[in-house]
Amino acid sequence: MKAWMPLLLLLTALAAAEQPRIPDTIVQDQDGHQLLFYSDLVKGHTVAINFIFTSCTTICPVLTANFRKVQKDLGENAGGVRLISISVDPTTDTPDRLKRFAAQYQAGPGWSLVTGNKTEIDTLLGALGVAVQNKLDHTPTVLIGNDVSGYWQRVSGLASPAVILRTVQDAAASQPESPSAAAAVKYFPNAELLTQDGAKVHFYDDLLKGKTVLINFMFTSCAGVCSPMTANLARVQKHLGERLGRDIVIISITVDPVADTPSVLKAYADKFGAKPGWYFLTGSNANVDGVLSKLGGYVEDKNQHSSVLIVGNVARGGWRKILAIGDAEAIANVALDLAR
Repeated sequence: MKAWMPLLLLLTALAAAEQPRIPDTIVQDQDGHQLLFYSDLVKGHTVAINFIFTSCTTICPVLTANFRKVQKDLGENAGGVRLISISVDPTTDTPDRLKRFAAQYQAGPGWSLVTGNKTEIDTLLGALGVAVQNKLDHTPTVLIGNDVSGYWQRVSGLASPAVILRTVQDAAASQPESPSAAAAVKYFPNAELLTQDGAKVHFYDDLLKGKTVLINFMFTSCAGVCSPMTANLARVQKHLGERLGRDIVIISITVDPVADTPSVLKAYADKFGAKPGWYFLTGSNANVDGVLSKLGGYVEDKNQHSSVLIVGNVARGGWRKILAIGDAEAIANVALDLAR
């Protein structure tokens, strides 16, 4: 059934997430040591990577001075943190030239300034998302990551050194995500939607992240399965007890967002005795349709919407498709089992 293809892709993604790979480009540092970029500099470490060239007279002095301040502030807490400056002008920036440049900024141990073959460096820059045709147009971005946990952020290298330092510290403190959680954050949209109370929420960050979820599709003027389905979910919420709204949530997404405004959904939710932790969602057509499409719930004709309930543990994986009008206690037990 075509409508469920996105969900099948989701289940596959949650089973085997794959993190981006940083290439093992051959580089040379300011001391002339030949290194493999990923294996020798990034692997197993927290890193902050910026992009400079030694003859730059505009942003590079600021970028490099900020790195010096970050290294100084890290002090004895540097631990496994490494600073890496990649030359975007490797033809000119020999190791000796980089060494003199590093000395100007008192670069300490743990700060590698690297160069290499231009073609290979250009490939590395492309892999890191910072390739440019003209070195003068290079980015002020600092790429900060923890190879162990999979945490990666981009911040402006022209920002306060305190901002860079805080992001580095956050990266160093981050914990590894499970493969399922990593796949979930990549798969699920984070579109802004509205609850029945008119609250703005982001679909993944505010409702799904770290939760066990029960998701169904409905619309308030439905003369068919929607009322029996919603009444059954009201029975499910009783079996969930105090877990509802804590680590388990029910999400009912309208397939008719134009008619189903927050106030309309509020009246509908109240009619069925929805408790905190049960969200009825609407929003712009584009945002709602985007979420529905990812979940396999989008239909051209609202009367043809699915009566399937999607139940899953977003953090650890484990997903089920159940008829939303099935035995309420059995549905609740599936959710409680997945939430263990």
